[in-house]
Amino acid sequence: MADIDWGIIVSGEGACGFLDCEHEVGPGSLGLVLPGIPHWFRNISGTPLTMVGGYLGVGSLDEAGCEFVSPLTDAMRQVPHR
Repeated sequence: MADIDWGIIVSGEGACGFLDCEHEVGPGSLGLVLPGIPHWFRNISGTPLTMVGGYLGVGSLDEAGCEFVSPLTDAMRQVPHR
């Protein structure tokens, strides 16, 4: 399993959610997530959002142990920004 899941916003404006909160992100924003923490990224603008990400501590994507659980739900979209 990956030690850390990471992502950096290259262009665009978005929101990154962790557990019960969400933060606005833009170019240069870096997100680090520990294993087992539910999280998501979403575009909150009318322009494309470009993000680069990866997993630290593993040799391949298969070893990362991360899985796509579900699409972004309406409940996730209602999480308050902090």
